[in-house]
Amino acid sequence: MMGKQESITPSMEIISQRLELISEVAELPMTWKVGRNINVTLRLPERFHRHCSEFCEKVKDSAGSDAPCIYNDQVIVGKTALSKKKNFLNVCHAGASEWIIPLFYGDSYVATLLIGPFRTGNEVIAKIPQNLRKEFKLLPIVRQKKLEYLSRLVELVIVPLLPHISTEYPEPLLQTPQFSVMPPDIQIAMEYAKKHFRSQISIKKVAALCRTSVSRFQHIFRRHIGYPYMEYVLRVRLQEAEHLLLYTDISVAQIATGCNLTDQSRLTRLFRRFYGTTPAKLRRNSTSAVAQSTILH
Repeated sequence: MMGKQESITPSMEIISQRLELISEVAELPMTWKVGRNINVTLRLPERFHRHCSEFCEKVKDSAGSDAPCIYNDQVIVGKTALSKKKNFLNVCHAGASEWIIPLFYGDSYVATLLIGPFRTGNEVIAKIPQNLRKEFKLLPIVRQKKLEYLSRLVELVIVPLLPHISTEYPEPLLQTPQFSVMPPDIQIAMEYAKKHFRSQISIKKVAALCRTSVSRFQHIFRRHIGYPYMEYVLRVRLQEAEHLLLYTDISVAQIATGCNLTDQSRLTRLFRRFYGTTPAKLRRNSTSAVAQSTILH
């Protein structure tokens, strides 16, 4: 008798079905990678959040661990995705290619899709490790035109789900009280913050979008979320700053201004308040943890 499994919500089932559809059309594996928010990733079947192809399994067996693959996904791919904010071709540490599709909802980073592994046909086999060449040669050759087609397919069937994912599975700093039905006005206000946090946000404008007065809107939002709307906006900005610290090499000062948090001094004060550490320490500890994981394995 199989052990009891955690049921997945309809939205996760829909995501799984659509990833399966794209994977079948592409005849390639699909992998969903998220930065700090593990809530979505762990609700998907393992084949969508772990590299399970024969080639990838051989790479991990040869290395004796997942550490090099984790470094590729979290450091190399993660940083490049957040820096470029557009689709790109990545060649992993084992020499295979992956098509990377960063997923953004407005200004907010949601996840990265990795399609592959595959070959482009331009590789020099002699540069592939000897013990991986047999599996490498079995990888399909994929042309740029097909990758562009798959990108369009992702836009059509995955991107429309991003607003729901962003709201239904918030990251730790944005978690809110659970309600069976969140009032539409609150949803509108939250989504507006996620899409426009790099700009100056007027609470008067947001209240108008919700078709209510400023005082009424502030009362309703605080009653349902537990803190004022402008603090929610602040948390959205801090969450993006955290992503940029962990997955890019952008300076702390640039991150502060880019996330509309005034300057580095204010960002540092806010990080001490919400994270209990400074931006520099968060980045340093994250880099050290990944490097140590790779060394130990």
